[in-house]
Amino acid sequence: MLKLNEAKTADTKAKPKYTSVGGQALIEGIMMKGLAEEAIAVRKPDGTIYTEVFSKPMDVWYRKAFFIRGITNFFSQLVSGIKYITMSAE
Repeated sequence: MLKLNEAKTADTKAKPKYTSVGGQALIEGIMMKGLAEEAIAVRKPDGTIYTEVFSKPMDVWYRKAFFIRGITNFFSQLVSGIKYITMSAE
């Protein structure tokens, strides 16, 4: 089995790349959420896959407030999760 760092020389160290992408399982599909966009992919009854990408507002005032940010993110995750599950159920 090959390791990822075997191709690198001893002089260069590969830094890990971190992403801010999360996801949620839907009925016959998946929802992925990044910093700027959200996307869903759902299998339709005929077997094709329906995909849709949604943009999110980036500069919102509450993203800088410590305690308020957590509460508002929790409720926005809850609302978007319910919205996408009902979309996949249709």
